[in-house]
Amino acid sequence: MVDSPESLTYLGVVDRFNWLTNHQSKISITGLSDMEEDLIDAKKLKTRLLSYKDESLSEQQKITKEIAVFDISNFI
Repeated sequence: MVDSPESLTYLGVVDRFNWLTNHQSKISITGLSDMEEDLIDAKKLKTRLLSYKDESLSEQQKITKEIAVFDISNFI
């Protein structure tokens, strides 16, 4: 019956546990302008991440950079 976390939210199942889970039932993005602003910020962040030269990074930093670029690219 319940295939996804979204289904639980839709059904209101988790609402009574908000005090414990800090779950937010309402969408936090209020409009198109907020989405546009988030997209602009994400593109700036991706540009900043890509500006770091791999040669100057440790192996751990390279992995972290790769994950961050992947994550922000998925958002964009």
